[in-house]
Amino acid sequence: MSVLNNKSIYGLLTKLFHWLTAAGLIVQIPLGFYLVDLDFDQFRVDIENYHILFGLILFYTTLIRLTFKLLSPTPNFNDNAFPGQKVLAKLNHFFLYFTLLTITTSG
Repeated sequence: MSVLNNKSIYGLLTKLFHWLTAAGLIVQIPLGFYLVDLDFDQFRVDIENYHILFGLILFYTTLIRLTFKLLSPTPNFNDNAFPGQKVLAKLNHFFLYFTLLTITTSG
């Protein structure tokens, strides 16, 4: 398996960024909902600090992921896709990245 992307497959680095982001969201979302019901004490402050730390890690991972995406080729899987599907896929990726960056900066 290649570390970098090529025209036929995604590389190991891209897959690592993908799964790190997914794991971060799986941790962050329940943690945020858990914080809502806690009383204000030292335990809540500690949990909030972890939540902020994971959010910052997720934010910077997304920035590195976007930089890597701009610098590496994307595999060409669009042979069987119609043009509208290609546009929708690109819009979907744009809004997913936009959402990730918006949520991590807004808290």
